[in-house]
Amino acid sequence: MWSMPFFLILGTVFAIGHHLFYQHLDGKEALQQPLMLRYGTVLAFCAKASLGAAVILARRQRVWMVVRQKVARLGTIDSIFTAAEDITALFDWEAIRKAKIATCLAIYLWLTPLIVILTSETLSVINGVKEESSLCPEARTLNFTHEDTRDWRQWQVINGYAMILTAWYNSTTPQHEARNADPFDYYNMPSIQAQVIVERAINLQEAVVRKNVASEICTEGWNCSYIVDFVAPGYKCTELANGVGSKVKKLDGSLPPFDTASIIPEGNFSYLALTDLEEYAPKQMEIMDPLSIEDPPYPKYLGAFRTEPVMWIGYATVEDYSNVQPENRSVEGWDNIEFNYTNGIQSYSIKDRQYLRKIVIQPTNYILPGNQELYPGRVAKYRRVAAYHSLGKEFRDYLEGSLRMPGALLNTSMIKTKLLTLPNYQPTKDLHREIPQMYEEIIISLLSDPSFAVVSWAYNGSTSSVGLGGSNTNYPCLRSTPSNFFIYNKTQLCLIYTISIAVALIGVLLGAQAAHQGGMRDVKPSSILRAARAQSLTQVRTNNDQEFKDVKVGFRLVQEHSGEEACGFGLAGYVVQEAQRPLWPFWRPGPRREVPPEN
Repeated sequence: MWSMPFFLILGTVFAIGHHLFYQHLDGKEALQQPLMLRYGTVLAFCAKASLGAAVILARRQRVWMVVRQKVARLGTIDSIFTAAEDITALFDWEAIRKAKIATCLAIYLWLTPLIVILTSETLSVINGVKEESSLCPEARTLNFTHEDTRDWRQWQVINGYAMILTAWYNSTTPQHEARNADPFDYYNMPSIQAQVIVERAINLQEAVVRKNVASEICTEGWNCSYIVDFVAPGYKCTELANGVGSKVKKLDGSLPPFDTASIIPEGNFSYLALTDLEEYAPKQMEIMDPLSIEDPPYPKYLGAFRTEPVMWIGYATVEDYSNVQPENRSVEGWDNIEFNYTNGIQSYSIKDRQYLRKIVIQPTNYILPGNQELYPGRVAKYRRVAAYHSLGKEFRDYLEGSLRMPGALLNTSMIKTKLLTLPNYQPTKDLHREIPQMYEEIIISLLSDPSFAVVSWAYNGSTSSVGLGGSNTNYPCLRSTPSNFFIYNKTQLCLIYTISIAVALIGVLLGAQAAHQGGMRDVKPSSILRAARAQSLTQVRTNNDQEFKDVKVGFRLVQEHSGEEACGFGLAGYVVQEAQRPLWPFWRPGPRREVPPEN
């Protein structure tokens, strides 16, 4: 009798193990996917086999109880006994009527393969993105403090590459005397390399990206992102007037060089920009011989950054840029940046922007007080401001000029930028926001050429050069890659197993009741032979299969010719069967009649 609860408990254990196994896989990367699915199928099969074994044993006891309590045709008894193996036996109405519970348990056994089918599909695989915190040895940032200390005379060489600066300088000290003297150098112009970077960013209309940078930083097959903080030059645009006839406000006390009357519709300019007012003069003094170095005395303000030009920009916008605009008035009409590399493509977003200070204090109305200039003698600060000024100068040159209507008469390089829209040659609607963003793209573009001295390792801010990083330059990053993940439908699996175990439990209880009433029996051939030795069965003499199946027999106490009683099958009228008992209570108290053993 204990075999029934044993298999029931074993099946329950396999079901719980199946659930725990799938729950362990839920949300994890689908590694060795076929193997994991096979493991799940094995657990489902073991649960199905164990529950089925418990119900088979329970059904046998119910079958024996039926023949103990009821006389039936041999054909009906065949159907009752074989319903779990022969599906056609389930369509014998007399067998169903006489053995309802046994028939239900047989149907359950036929349906148990669904346990394997339905539970196996509760673990599926979906597409997703695998993310992990990692270390990226190639992550770089910008550090403009390197401009402070780099001497343009003594090139720093790292990994065979000379570090380049963003600014070029003039000198008042001959090259052969510079090592033994205190050279006086002053700003000349943006370096050719800086000019190239700005031009590339303008032409691409986005930040320049170094080739294969994604695979270097993220490694092949991965996307990644990292966040860096650095201080760099930037432009802060302030709207001083908006609308026809509005008055232009002062900027920190500086008077505007033009008003809204110059802008369409009152004026003829759809775009007007003055970006070089009080610009650093490229020619700081008269040089008699370009191939020689001038001797003292030098001008008082030689090389001094006295101002950093303010960009004054006026522009007109329209509601719909796709419509052709009327030709004349007579017609109506601090940086915090996140870098992201996805599918080998770099993108970035400004997480936090803080404007710290002005590079050079702008004098009111361009009157130069004597205590605000930045002289070359303050070498470190001067060189950094020179770097800032170089990038700003190249950028401002693209914005300088005007766009006059009608006819779209261009007197500006702005057409090379993304700040002008077609077909009407109108400035973008949010020009005051687009300008700082475009300058940020230029700053980010410096990272495309690690030979710039300002390009540094994100790990410690030291100059990186073109070489590859290593374990000493690892920087925290978030890596991701497309992958497959397991997803577990816990509700479906638990529901299937709950129903299966509940039905099996009911079957085991009913089988245990039957075994308690009549003893534990099986259907082995030896048991059938012992139960079919009653003398009354010899009266059945027919070769007709149908007549044989119509013979009514029962099982219990059979009266022999000698007058003795034996337990076995007997013809109707020769067998004394036990009375049917209700299902509840299972365990009826009181004495039980002893049944003679099967000889």
